Amino acid sequence: MPGLFGNFLHGLIEPGRRAAFKADDVAVMQAAGLSADEQALVLTRNWRGLIHHGVIFFMLEKLGAVVGVSNLHIYAAMRGQS
Repeated sequence: MPGLFGNFLHGLIEPGRRAAFKADDVAVMQAAGLSADEQALVLTRNWRGLIHHGVIFFMLEKLGAVVGVSNLHIYAAMRGQS
């Protein structure tokens, strides 16, 4: 996914950015210039909302890895399952 939001999510592959995100996710998202809506999608782990916002699953995997959510759990949440 191109653009600021996609670049931010892809950047989570960098160890320093992952550590900073884990320490203060809001500050890192604000510094990256994410909108309030984008920040809310990330903070609430709204996987479906992220897809509807244009995020590709490859980027969801990056976020999931940082917050400790497996692909299986992301798929289940998108289907409304636990």
